[in-house]
Amino acid sequence: MEDLLGINYVGMNDANAEPMVDAFTRVPNFKPYKAVIPGNLCTTPVDPNLVPACKDPQAVKTVAMPLKRDRQWWAKATAGFNFEVEDKVDSEAFNRVSWAGIKGDNVPYPTERSQADLRQNRAQLLEKRSSSKVLSISSK
Repeated sequence: MEDLLGINYVGMNDANAEPMVDAFTRVPNFKPYKAVIPGNLCTTPVDPNLVPACKDPQAVKTVAMPLKRDRQWWAKATAGFNFEVEDKVDSEAFNRVSWAGIKGDNVPYPTERSQADLRQNRAQLLEKRSSSKVLSISSK
């Protein structure tokens, strides 16, 4: 939704979420949704009991990305953020912390959006995205 509205992401999960372009159609798709589990939820430091699907060998999981920062870095970088109540975190500050924590110091924070018109060549864009995701998921 943030992409459609042209606003900043609320956090890392929003930034990494699938685009919602498939949700808007005149013909409903009643095919059941199959969740893809982020691989990092199935590795330390995440408690394996928090995501039971990680133990399911049939569950589709993405590759776990190597962590660039440890717990102490994240604790220091997010000190003062209010995670107790929804929507109380400064989204711009949190996005910058998330970017630095995930990408590291050598990748500059993006300051401009591509402004790509996803309505043009929609079928080809979706096919390209689906193909690239299958490769990244199956190459683990």
